Amino acid sequence: MAFFEGIDSLAVWVFLGMFILTILGAYAWHLHRRVKALEEKQQVEARAIARRRQQQIEDATQGIRILAGAMVREELTLTEGCMRIAYLLTQVDESAPDKDQYSVFFQLASATSHIPVLDAWKELSPQQKNAYTRERTNIEAAFGEFVIEATQELLKEPLFNHQ
Repeated sequence: MAFFEGIDSLAVWVFLGMFILTILGAYAWHLHRRVKALEEKQQVEARAIARRRQQQIEDATQGIRILAGAMVREELTLTEGCMRIAYLLTQVDESAPDKDQYSVFFQLASATSHIPVLDAWKELSPQQKNAYTRERTNIEAAFGEFVIEATQELLKEPLFNHQ
């Protein structure tokens, strides 16, 4: 140990300690920068998710406005309107099925959910289609006044009443 001859052993330990602290400090700084970079990345991702969610809500509310207007003008059946509005309401507010002001949309959608749609409807015989149509119109007649009233109230809500 020719290098250490004439050097006080305390000085060696101090130097060695300082060297280790410098290395640990540099490593701590490196880890700190990595954590900061990850935090920044997470913030960017969170903002992107929030923007996508806001766009989803805006798209759903626009769809609700269009459907509600079409229902009031009798441009689509109450069943179709309620099914679509019920779905879109859950996109805007997950607790929508539990809210009284929206319940009629979910009730009518549920009461007619067993009626075949799309390709399943096309496969029905004319007699089956007539039977389901009669059933649907009877259900709509029972709910109709409540649905139109709820639709008009829906269009008055601030979330849904702007163009």
